[in-house]
Amino acid sequence: MTPIASGEPFRCVPTDDWCPEMPSIPSFAGVLNVSEGRRLGSVAWLACNQGYIYESGDSSVVCGSNASAKGEWLSPFGGPQIPLRCSKDPEHCSSDLSIDNRSVAVNLSSPGEYSFDATVHLSCAPGFQSVYGDASMRCSQRGFWVRNDTNSEVVTQPLRCAKVQNWCAEPRLAPGQRFVVHGGRLSLGDSITIRCEEGYEDAGGQSSQTLECGVDRLWRDVVSGNHAISFLECYPVAAFCPAVTVTRGTATLSRPANFSETISLSCDVGSQGYHGWPSTVCGSGGAYRLPVTNQIVWDPVGSSPEHLACAAEERFCSPLSSAGSRVISYTDTVRLGSQAHLACLPGFVQLGGSSVASCTSNGSWSNVSLSCGTTASWCPPLNVSSNANVTYSNNTLSLG
Repeated sequence: MTPIASGEPFRCVPTDDWCPEMPSIPSFAGVLNVSEGRRLGSVAWLACNQGYIYESGDSSVVCGSNASAKGEWLSPFGGPQIPLRCSKDPEHCSSDLSIDNRSVAVNLSSPGEYSFDATVHLSCAPGFQSVYGDASMRCSQRGFWVRNDTNSEVVTQPLRCAKVQNWCAEPRLAPGQRFVVHGGRLSLGDSITIRCEEGYEDAGGQSSQTLECGVDRLWRDVVSGNHAISFLECYPVAAFCPAVTVTRGTATLSRPANFSETISLSCDVGSQGYHGWPSTVCGSGGAYRLPVTNQIVWDPVGSSPEHLACAAEERFCSPLSSAGSRVISYTDTVRLGSQAHLACLPGFVQLGGSSVASCTSNGSWSNVSLSCGTTASWCPPLNVSSNANVTYSNNTLSLG
């Protein structure tokens, strides 16, 4: 009741504090609006906070009077207020975290719920490594994922992971094997195909072998699905290069060579090389190549390839000399195998032995057996007067 001036009619006005202060509201709800404060008949509208959804109770209350004629906030239907109940919205934040589930593992604090204050921990899956982004996020009241280690409401950038290079070790291949990587650099899920190189062939009719890098960092055969204990076996192709022949020389291999097989070449005794190489390797294209440089063996004068050219040594044996005889001719100068034809000198006659000698592999002449003696009547008797007396040495008319 408000006092009035003398002569004015009596009137009543609402009490400003008829109802008590709004009762404590749980943290998940709040007062949206109040029509007339705490006066009788005032209406207060209540609502769940962001991140919560309505379950039960009064979403509005009216300032009224109880049985004791005291002010009280009542249900709109006249009875005691039914407390407002709210629960967290399980889909308050988006379930789409914009991450690659193949590379990032997700761990929710409440599995299946994306409610206010829920946390998500992210980690790189095996075979992946962190590139950028936050590994821990929190669902904010505004419905956005934010960093979990601060009170900031700034929208976060989820963890991004990339494949680890060389997750699987590079296969150690034997000679004749090679591999091609598909999809990256030996990372998880990458595959390699192993094949035999040129000049090699597999043993069991398998032309190639494809392996995949697994999460356990081991290679698996894509056909069998088993760990690759061994790789495709490749062996040198037999008779890949033609047989090598050396004129006046010898090759350590007389048959056609297998791929990568090395052949040593040498000149025979009494011969020497004048161009070419002492060894050669059966290489790609079925051609013989130099062991170090891998160059194709070729003839420097442009004729057909000859790996080692040998020629007889011009002076393998020393010129032949013999007492009382001389060399008439050589069949091939003084090379190995040459024959020397001998004859007695003028004034000498063959007594025995052979008139032919041969140049042998030890650098000497064989069968040098010609024997010559002086001819008894080489010179005619002297024509002297009858009263002269001639005496001849050795009682002969031989040379000397």
